[in-house]
Amino acid sequence: MGAMVRAQVLEARYPPMRPMSLHITRATPSEYPLLRNLYPLYLHDLSEFGNLYTLDPQGIWQPDYLPTWLCESEQVHPLLFRLDERPVGFAFVGQAPFPYMTAGRDYLLSEFFILRSERRRGLGQRAAMAVFDRFRGMWELAQLRANHAAIAFWRRVVTEYTGGAFEETLPLIRVSMGNAVAPATVGAVQLLFHFLRC
Repeated sequence: MGAMVRAQVLEARYPPMRPMSLHITRATPSEYPLLRNLYPLYLHDLSEFGNLYTLDPQGIWQPDYLPTWLCESEQVHPLLFRLDERPVGFAFVGQAPFPYMTAGRDYLLSEFFILRSERRRGLGQRAAMAVFDRFRGMWELAQLRANHAAIAFWRRVVTEYTGGAFEETLPLIRVSMGNAVAPATVGAVQLLFHFLRC
């Protein structure tokens, strides 16, 4: 009897979610203010993984790459995620010849964000797969090495999406002694995932 009462209390406190419709659209200039509001939340999340993102004296996150994503260019795709019209995240996709991606790749998933209140419900996976479905070609995405949760998430998503047909690499960096090249060990260096979306 006790277990049944607990289940009823939990069900009353956390009612089952009804399926919500996920909409992914390219942000229009009229929606750029929404992205400007969401972007600092994303940078705040990333700030826990080292000193790459910090607040300046005015309390503004730096570096600010948002202008790159909000320029009118065929090489950038700022995408908004909505659940039943409510904003819940975004993705920024670069398209070749976008300057900040590896040669030979068609698309770069550069930034990906889901509101904390919407995480751990499958929304991120649904959104990621919908983004991949939107653009066909060779994909690249990168993660900060210190962001273990994101690396695990992307390994799981990319494995499921590709059936395991992807490449995971650790970029090489030049060490300060001579011209030797060695795997990077600092937190700022990224793990790269490459796969083909046919």
